[in-house]
Amino acid sequence: ATAPTVMELAPADVDVAMCGTAPAAGAAPSLGAAYGDVRATLDRILSPSGGVADERHVPSFEAVFANEGRAGVRLTLLLVLQRSSDAVKARCIAGRTLKYIESWVGDALQAVQAVRPGAVAPGARDGSQLLRASLACLGSLPMDLGTLRRTGIGRVVGNLRKQPDADIAEQAKALVENWRQLAAP
Repeated sequence: ATAPTVMELAPADVDVAMCGTAPAAGAAPSLGAAYGDVRATLDRILSPSGGVADERHVPSFEAVFANEGRAGVRLTLLLVLQRSSDAVKARCIAGRTLKYIESWVGDALQAVQAVRPGAVAPGARDGSQLLRASLACLGSLPMDLGTLRRTGIGRVVGNLRKQPDADIAEQAKALVENWRQLAAP
């Protein structure tokens, strides 16, 4: 099987999130020139499953993580990480990927909290999507107690249990409960 392109992995609304324009009805998203470097890197390192093909590509993948600020690209990167092998995930955990995800969660929380209750704003929608995707991705990673203590990601996710968005709060509660079982005798 051939590896999917990043265009095939990108969330349906990635064009809007990154470029501010929606694709024409029935057309594939056009990510534009601003996405070129990320697209070229990801297309080179994707496996047929849509994850990072090999552990040797983790430094390139983390470099994309480190420099990415667009919501749509962040969503795509989280999906790529979820689809990666356990060996790739373990190498990402040993690297800086969890710190980047932690930072993204902070950015998403700011976007969500900056909106008045009941108001509809693209930043809040993107922030909520990123929080959900981050929690799903974190749930797919082979965590251990040492990693949770070393990185502090458990505290960050624990704070999400207090979110007014019930879906995010429930997702965070379930993830924390799974992680608590790591500490159980």
